[in-house]
Amino acid sequence: MRLRSNKLIKPRLQVRLTLVFFAAALIALVIQAFMLNRTMMQLVSRLPNDELVVMSAWPTLLRSNVLITAALLVPLMLLVGIPTTFRLTGPLHRMEEYLKAVLRGEAVADCSLRKKDELQDMCELINRATKAHRDQVAEREQARRPAA
Repeated sequence: MRLRSNKLIKPRLQVRLTLVFFAAALIALVIQAFMLNRTMMQLVSRLPNDELVVMSAWPTLLRSNVLITAALLVPLMLLVGIPTTFRLTGPLHRMEEYLKAVLRGEAVADCSLRKKDELQDMCELINRATKAHRDQVAEREQARRPAA
């Protein structure tokens, strides 16, 4: 069983995927801020008095809450986003190294991934696609070995 490393396997891809998670969260935050602002303005317009007090304080409250939420999202996206990418980039890296070994003509066993990794079907497809070639390499290796 292969253990997962703590370093980024494919840094560019992992950072880009995490930025996509972060961008989606920020888009949701902006939409939520607009919707909250709209709702609050409708509510304030129905107040019998003190509407000006609420309306003057509202932009500052909304802005500070959006900034606090964004500040919380950044580390959360890093804590959730980067580890999540390992389930995708780890298998991609493993399959890439596996195919390089096959191309070098090395005798390799079936491609295998950790149980919780994604792309299990792709790994199986790679095994099926390379089986004939790997069998030929294994036969050549066995033919080179002296008989015991």
